[in-house]
Amino acid sequence: MEIHGVLPQHPPQDLAKGTDRTTIYQRLFDGADCPLDKTMLPSFASLFFEPFYQLMPSAVSRHEMEKARELQADIVSLLHVAPSHNRDFGSDIPHSDGLGDTATGVWKRLARPPDRFQSVGTEDLFAPLLQAARRNGDWAGYLAQRYRWATDTAAASDA
Repeated sequence: MEIHGVLPQHPPQDLAKGTDRTTIYQRLFDGADCPLDKTMLPSFASLFFEPFYQLMPSAVSRHEMEKARELQADIVSLLHVAPSHNRDFGSDIPHSDGLGDTATGVWKRLARPPDRFQSVGTEDLFAPLLQAARRNGDWAGYLAQRYRWATDTAAASDA
């Protein structure tokens, strides 16, 4: 998979904080139980590009929480919620070698176990609540007014 130069790169070292990101994630990436399918990646460095750079910490945290049985959880999953019109996550990813047409599609293929990552549009997730809010008033009415863009999108898809 060739993702170099596709989206903005984040240097492994955060100069403002003096933190070398490779030291944080390298041991987890190298581990036998890495939460990503490393065979699909050209290198560890390929994860330091947007939007993969945003997804990596969440995937690692999810995996570590599951291993530690945090809050007695047997399974911890990552749900990515973003507006459907977010072009960084919804646009084509050039040079992804057939792994997926979108960043979240590629990430879903990389996630281990495969069922631990899901992505949903904000509109799809909240549309039922916002449609009910239109009918019921009070705080739900506030939500419908505040997030009208999601309600309008849901109403258009119902038509």
